[in-house]
Amino acid sequence: CVRIGNAISPPSSVSSGVPQGSILGPLLFVTFINDLNLLPLFSNSQIFLYADDLPLLHTLSPHSDISPFQSDLDIITSWFYSNCLSVNPSKSKYMFFSLKRQQSFDSLSSLLLSNVPFERVYSFKYLGLILSCNLS
Repeated sequence: CVRIGNAISPPSSVSSGVPQGSILGPLLFVTFINDLNLLPLFSNSQIFLYADDLPLLHTLSPHSDISPFQSDLDIITSWFYSNCLSVNPSKSKYMFFSLKRQQSFDSLSSLLLSNVPFERVYSFKYLGLILSCNLS
């Protein structure tokens, strides 16, 4: 059931997952997604897992081919769907880091997540740290 104010939804069965707030929930989730690190990504890509966040770092030169990075995103998305999980493009962001001008990345095509373009940002708050594209 879900309660909002005085309204209560009807009961609904849950076919998978663990109760929110359970002691074992975080451990079981991390155990479940830990094999993401075993995915066959390009050598210049690395996944970092922190709770339910999944930053993917990919080394890329300006004006270079972005297709290996897109391929890695497709592999990760496919893994999620194969494991009955979903990816939310509206909650996902990407950013190019460079000490030089960001305009050199403007000619690159947009990245897709679940075949949906997702937002490019120039700064991002992650784990309380504000990351900026020019590393300032």
